[in-house]
Amino acid sequence: MRLITPIVFLAAILLTLTAAFFTTDPLRATPAAPPTPILLSDHNKTEGNVGAPQWYGNHTLWTELNGSEGEDLFYSAPPFTQTIRLSDLAQTEGSANYMHTRIAEAADGAPHVIWLEETGTSEGYDLFYWTPVSGTLRLTDRNLTEGSPELSRVLMDIQVDENGR
Repeated sequence: MRLITPIVFLAAILLTLTAAFFTTDPLRATPAAPPTPILLSDHNKTEGNVGAPQWYGNHTLWTELNGSEGEDLFYSAPPFTQTIRLSDLAQTEGSANYMHTRIAEAADGAPHVIWLEETGTSEGYDLFYWTPVSGTLRLTDRNLTEGSPELSRVLMDIQVDENGR
């Protein structure tokens, strides 16, 4: 009985100090507000049906069904106030291949994205590149090549040097 009383007393003091600490600490006194959901899909541009989101740091890529032409590739980054369609409708009429999409980040935080996308022709896929500065560029030249890569053999990667290139 003599040993239990001091242990109970010490436990009560410890609980009191713990409770006082958590109620006086301004970082812990107020619970954090729940996160606010943000809709990145723009149904003025697509029919929805989001597929295969990818994240690289703060950068987010995903595909969405655009109706008549397949899937387009989209991009957004914090504060997620703007959704950018990377698939350039003037250059392609096909579907972005989410399995063959890669993103890298330059030292200044600028994203660099490469992906394969069907061109809507019988020739298959083209290679595209996008940055906020350049916009979407088609890297394949149909005057120099014919056909498209066999997707089961495509291993894509992108790296950015210290100069952001």
